[in-house]
Amino acid sequence: MPDQANPNPCKPYACQIQACIQRHQYNQDRCEHLVKQLYHCCASYYKKYGLDSECASCPKPDALNKKLAAWGEL
Repeated sequence: MPDQANPNPCKPYACQIQACIQRHQYNQDRCEHLVKQLYHCCASYYKKYGLDSECASCPKPDALNKKLAAWGEL
């Protein structure tokens, strides 16, 4: 169960991604570094709370692991 004080600890990363994409006219490549930060936050979240936990800002664990593996960071 997530901390009640911060039930969605990765939300700030998701918000940064949205702002970055808008700032760069929806060129996602310019914001990949922020996506990586979000995914690392999500990996830490699932490690702490378990794969069955839910975080609105994170992809499901399988999708997360596939992307991290594609980046060579799993």
